[in-house]
Amino acid sequence: MNDGMPASEALTSFFAFRRADTPELRDQIHRLRYEVYCREFGFEREEDCPGQREVDQHDSGAEHCILIHRDSGRAAGCVRLLGPDDPMGSGENLLPLERIPGALSRSGADALYPQRLPRHSICEI
Repeated sequence: MNDGMPASEALTSFFAFRRADTPELRDQIHRLRYEVYCREFGFEREEDCPGQREVDQHDSGAEHCILIHRDSGRAAGCVRLLGPDDPMGSGENLLPLERIPGALSRSGADALYPQRLPRHSICEI
């Protein structure tokens, strides 16, 4: 890749990784998620995303990062990191994915099933 340049160096020559710690960067993330989750893949309904921004209840407790294309300054990707939470005060302390019935299958990877790990040592990306 790129005259023997390591892939990580080639990637960072085209893209910048930033912690999304400003309202402007968070807004770019929500707009990008709208484009991907609503328009491109149809995972979310467009009418459920006011202002063409995909936002959910887990965003406020997450750490967000954004991938920015250096030449254009446009958002090219994003990621969020979430730890177990208890938004309803239920004592469950679950990852968001664990709250979706059937989202995690126990077949094959029982040893890595999140409920078998110490809660302070896991996260969802």
